[in-house]
Amino acid sequence: MLERVGRLPERAWFAYPAALAVQARALWGVWDDDLSTGDSAGYWQWADLWFDDLKVNVAWSPVYTALLGTARWLTGDDATAAMPLHRAAIALAAVALVLALMRRLAPAPLALVVACWWAVLPIVFDTVFEVHLFSALPLLGVALLLTDDPGPWRRGWALALIVAGAILVRNETALIAALLAAALALAAWRGWRAGTGPAPRRLAVATLVPLAVALLVAGAVHERSIFQWERARDTWQAKQTLNVCQVFGTNYAQRHPGWEGNPFADCERLAGRLFGKPRPTLADAWSANPGEMAAFTAWNLHLLPGGLQLALFNGVSGDDNPDYPPAKLERRWATALTVALLALLAAGAVRLRRDREHWAATLARQRWAWFALAAIAAVTLAVVVLDARPRPSYMFGLTAGVMAAAALATAALVRGRPAVERTLALAAVAVPLALVVALPPHYRADDPRPLAEQYQRLRPFVADGGPATLVVPQAGAEPCAYLVPIGGCRSISYRDELAAAGPALGRRLRADGVTHLYADARMLADPALAALADGGRWRVAARGGSGAGRWAVLVPVSAGRAG
Repeated sequence: MLERVGRLPERAWFAYPAALAVQARALWGVWDDDLSTGDSAGYWQWADLWFDDLKVNVAWSPVYTALLGTARWLTGDDATAAMPLHRAAIALAAVALVLALMRRLAPAPLALVVACWWAVLPIVFDTVFEVHLFSALPLLGVALLLTDDPGPWRRGWALALIVAGAILVRNETALIAALLAAALALAAWRGWRAGTGPAPRRLAVATLVPLAVALLVAGAVHERSIFQWERARDTWQAKQTLNVCQVFGTNYAQRHPGWEGNPFADCERLAGRLFGKPRPTLADAWSANPGEMAAFTAWNLHLLPGGLQLALFNGVSGDDNPDYPPAKLERRWATALTVALLALLAAGAVRLRRDREHWAATLARQRWAWFALAAIAAVTLAVVVLDARPRPSYMFGLTAGVMAAAALATAALVRGRPAVERTLALAAVAVPLALVVALPPHYRADDPRPLAEQYQRLRPFVADGGPATLVVPQAGAEPCAYLVPIGGCRSISYRDELAAAGPALGRRLRADGVTHLYADARMLADPALAALADGGRWRVAARGGSGAGRWAVLVPVSAGRAG
């Protein structure tokens, strides 16, 4: 019986449902999460193009926005349903690809354990911006296509997939496409010289046909874009320069704790002072101030070990955060796990070398997959150090590569030890079952959901398409992004701009053209706001809660009765 149980991880009908069940268990309660902020709210706006007219903005990950637009259609354009739905779909697709890749690079029990490792990391399935996990799917697909000594057609489709991904998902992967194309060309040339490769005509067809399909798809997407050619290029460049501004601002704020600016809101002023342009390109920044950019790169190198720890273990041993949101810093267990992983990789490398006669055929058969993972790792490291920030969200492909290397090292160490192999096989059955039963919940129903609550309570009264001017408790463009994706809308922070207005509050609201006001309990305690409805110009359209959870939506009387 134990032998039969130990063979379960080798069965696809057990392994894939087990990994997906673990991922589903980790995602349980995702519908209770707050709406995503920042870039995700911006992508919701671009997804409105697909939802309304099957159009995209080719400069902003159009395949991702099409997926998000489809989720909007499936959920009746309800952001609180569409956002968790598409997050769960991406996470489940990613864990399935990770498992498929690991099953080809390592023994099945180890593959299932690694897939569970991936599935339980909140830094993966609860990534700040869902588009980053989505951008890892083409990378995993390329590595998977290149497993098991692929022939010309699979190599061609792998190259086509990474090219399409560079155009339609994540532009930085163009560097990976270039490395893969160069390696495939070199291999073809060496095979032709040796007389062992496929015929040139067959190789050309197997390469050019998939590339033509990828380019045709990219062209079709471009034709559905609201911006084309020069305007698309300008939009893409604006996106890139904004990224340079924001990552540099965050880097600078960590290096200069005394700087009182906001890394996002004040980055243009900072860049203007240091580089002479509020939004420089990376080349502009290096040309204008190489010393400052050298310090930027050095700090990213300093953050890199912590970024890798956070990506693999969801914690950092140091006290500097490599991510944007708060991270688990100064964790001793992160140090212990890092030392254990490095020891495993070192011992596995030694064992592979000693046992190279056994492993030579296997590694030769998987050489293209390992090359793809190495190219992904090299480009990822270059980008996060020189152009961005070593955030786990930018390193999902590298994370999968490290996990695959750990699985291979473990396989090398346990080979030839039947008792250990049997124990590992049984553990591979027990681990997913234990996780499905006992994994602590990540999402909780009692967690605060301020943005989702604002959205749900304002949505019945705000017409999609605007125009609208919203007053909300705190600053942020997200309420407008979700409620009026495309249209004239702006939000005003009550606490930052209106709390001191006093008796003049009504005049300020009229002067600003406010159409909707969302008040929380703290705002409702303000006598000036409480007096608005008594003045006859505003009415309470909806209210609820009690105590610290009180809320109300106020609209001008001229707005009529909302439906």
